[in-house]
Amino acid sequence: AREIEEEMVPYLHRVQDSLLQDDDDDDSEEQHTMIHAIVLLCGVNNVLDMNSTASSFYSDVHSLIRSIRNNNPRLSSTPLIVLGLPDFSKLPFLPWPLAFVLGYRGRMMQTMLEKAVREVQLKERE
Repeated sequence: AREIEEEMVPYLHRVQDSLLQDDDDDDSEEQHTMIHAIVLLCGVNNVLDMNSTASSFYSDVHSLIRSIRNNNPRLSSTPLIVLGLPDFSKLPFLPWPLAFVLGYRGRMMQTMLEKAVREVQLKERE
């Protein structure tokens, strides 16, 4: 999540600004080009990295969502779709002990992902 925030969020803001600037330069009455939705998928690498903790993942995701929402007012109303983590315990190619451990870690990370999304949603409603 931290890498997405550091690399992709500034890019996302530049793209949105560029699209809006192109629309301002175009005097036609065509529909404005804009980002219609943002899809966020993160956490798989955190599950696999045994040095990553659920609490650090929560902090990273919370910070990522806030930076998407707060750093560009035009993106604050863009729908943000946050995808959940796969259930690693159900992946058929993982042997039993590894599937169990990754399944447990994945559930912990999924809980933190849901908590971060809920908290940001509550703050947006205030």
